[in-house]
Amino acid sequence: MHFFHKKYLIRTAWAASILLVFALMALIVFVVPMGRTVRASSPFGGMVTSVFYCSCSNNFRLTVSPPVGGTFMYVPGATIVYEYHRIPVAGVWLLGLYGSYAQCRVPALKGCMTLGSHPMIEMTGTSM
Repeated sequence: MHFFHKKYLIRTAWAASILLVFALMALIVFVVPMGRTVRASSPFGGMVTSVFYCSCSNNFRLTVSPPVGGTFMYVPGATIVYEYHRIPVAGVWLLGLYGSYAQCRVPALKGCMTLGSHPMIEMTGTSM
C-alpha cells in the first residue's frame, strides 16, 4: 500500500510539472513581446508635397502636408492603394493608415546607405 501511494505522488508531481511548463510557455507567448513591438495602425492625411525615390530599397519617401502630415514611406507591392492609384505624385491628396517603419536606402560609394527610417503607408486612397 505504501508503494502505490508513492507512485501516485510521483505521477501527480509529474503532471503538475508539465502543467506548470505549459502555463509558463503560454505566458511567454501571449504576454511577453517577441523581439518587436506590435503597434496599431495610425491615420494620416494631407497633400503630397515632395517625392524622393529610394533606389536601393525600391520605395518612395513622401512628405505629406497637414492636416495629419509627416514623412512616410510608400512601398510598392506592400502598400495597398485605393481609388485613383496616383501615388507617388506631388500635389495628390492622400488619406490612409501607416504602421511599421521602412528604410530609405540610396546608392553610395561602395553599396547603399540609409537616409532614414520612416513610417510605412499600409493603405491609402488618393485624389485625382
